[in-house]
Amino acid sequence: MQEVGRPREFVEEEIIANGIEFFRLHGYKQGTMSTLLQYLGLSRQSLYNTFGSKHEFFIKCLTEYRQRTFKVMFSTLLEPHADARDLFKVLKDLSKKLAKEPERNCLIIKSTMELGLNDEAVAGQVHLHSQMLREALINVLMNEKGNGAMNGIGITQVVDMGVSIIYGLHVMARGGADEKALMNSIKAYFNFLNLDYTDEM
Repeated sequence: MQEVGRPREFVEEEIIANGIEFFRLHGYKQGTMSTLLQYLGLSRQSLYNTFGSKHEFFIKCLTEYRQRTFKVMFSTLLEPHADARDLFKVLKDLSKKLAKEPERNCLIIKSTMELGLNDEAVAGQVHLHSQMLREALINVLMNEKGNGAMNGIGITQVVDMGVSIIYGLHVMARGGADEKALMNSIKAYFNFLNLDYTDEM
């Protein structure tokens, strides 16, 4: 950690990264300003001068987390030829990660549960995240339909279900579900799509 009170001799990206970890651990309301400043190694004035209020800093952290998480975990699903097998691999990797580190909360979900729609800025970030997931799933499932699969299954229905599965995996892991339980939920989703990737489980 950096020395408390140091003015602008820090890298903003590092401070935001540390802020993300702080809010994942403590949330927004329970994470007091004093504990936040101590965690970041900043003075109150340095935080205000660079990022604005605690809430403004929180939204910057939430925005960065949303963009970074999607890029790392889900961006491949937007590729032109991404299909359901690619989605299965993404969800399988996600389940492994969640089972290994269940205590590392998803900041999107934590913020939703804590602040919900009462905070317009948070609600906006949650909406953007859901929309990005929906776009990725639509791309995958439309490609799958183009391959002759999923006959008689509506895209909107399975996209909504897919988003729910992704969010649900985080909640399940936080509640103590192991990797097998997470994978069973994923398997159930693909069974609904009439797709079977059990050989890759």
